Amino acid sequence: MSGKRWTVRYREPGGRTGRQREKSFARKKDAVDFATKMEGNKRENIYVDPDAGKVSLRRYADDWLAKKTASAGTLESYERIVRLHVAPHLGSKMISQVTAADIEGLYARWRRDGAALNTIESRHIALSALFSHAVRHRRIPVNPMTQAEKLENPVIPVDDRKLPSFDEITAIAKEIGPLLSPAVWLMTCCGLRIGNLWESSRRTCSTAPCESGDR
Repeated sequence: MSGKRWTVRYREPGGRTGRQREKSFARKKDAVDFATKMEGNKRENIYVDPDAGKVSLRRYADDWLAKKTASAGTLESYERIVRLHVAPHLGSKMISQVTAADIEGLYARWRRDGAALNTIESRHIALSALFSHAVRHRRIPVNPMTQAEKLENPVIPVDDRKLPSFDEITAIAKEIGPLLSPAVWLMTCCGLRIGNLWESSRRTCSTAPCESGDR
């Protein structure tokens, strides 16, 4: 015991060659719990260096996006979500300090700002991917997204009477013009989203000459 504080001394994985570390606590119970957790994590090979997560969420996100392999559309979407909707609120926090309560607070903020539930779900997917990466690379022990309570997104049945008829789709395709009318039919018949069509058009233009008006 150092002064009135309880100090836990332990070694990182590697036996006697592992680096010795220590952490102090005000209560004996907290010290014992921490020591038990550290020994258990080493036995189960899930030990995480406490210093590994001492990087801001903003900086970690920048590094993650710079190295992530994904479509251009996905990377652009993730970068925008982090820059506009995550970093302003949690960007300065160390990734090891982000808690489930922080995530739930972020959900609530997005909802107050008027974000639809499906929009919040898209942001959740991007942020969860970031923290999952941090877990896999032993920067944090758990993904706080998995511990946070998500907002309920009720399933709303589709009313077929509100779907556009064939004549209405034809009119839309005619009105939008010959350049984009194929996109209307692809979305209608194949269920493609705008993002899917954009990515497909970019790939086509990268392998075949495109007219200047097609870009």
